[in-house]
Amino acid sequence: ASIAEFFSRLNPHAFTKLLSSSLNRDKVILVMKDTTKIERLWAPWRLEHIQKHAEKAKDSPCIFCELAKMPSNEESLKLYQSKHCYVVMNRFPYNPNHLLVIPHNHVGMMPDLEKEVWADLSDCLKATVDLLMDRIKPHGINVGLNMGKAGGASIAEHLHFHILPRWEGDTNFMPLLAETRSLPVHNLTVFESLKTHFADFKKFLP
Repeated sequence: ASIAEFFSRLNPHAFTKLLSSSLNRDKVILVMKDTTKIERLWAPWRLEHIQKHAEKAKDSPCIFCELAKMPSNEESLKLYQSKHCYVVMNRFPYNPNHLLVIPHNHVGMMPDLEKEVWADLSDCLKATVDLLMDRIKPHGINVGLNMGKAGGASIAEHLHFHILPRWEGDTNFMPLLAETRSLPVHNLTVFESLKTHFADFKKFLP
């Protein structure tokens, strides 16, 4: 729906209440400006993940190194493990089926990956995308890497690739206007579904 259609569906009383403070008025203006230019996937609840990591002592074990040692279960949310990397669900997802592909090696910069590790990682990345397209059937997929603190990595010391299935219309105004997290399905429900699909993961590997 367009921005005009969105606001036209609001109850007049609710819309008046929404605009009752300057903060909310600023939010509405921000939405109107942004939606005319670019669609954004806004996930403010992920701040919990960033804050928790920032609060840990510098000598705390790396969460991704610890995950590599764990079995595939509801605690780890891990779906597949190869010799050099593993695939795991994001515990703080932008969207359902948001996955991470992570090397075992504790390195923060791509040039530090050995060729054998990069080859395995690349195979897992492609196989994960192929599996999601085949089984989940999203309209599109974002694949990305934030490298280094300046590059936006929340855990900069350990590389991790994001694989994020996308559907047309999957952005909404709930987090921005109502500060409400809106995910249609629980993470553990998604995990159980993905586990079934990942039983066939090796079929998608080269």
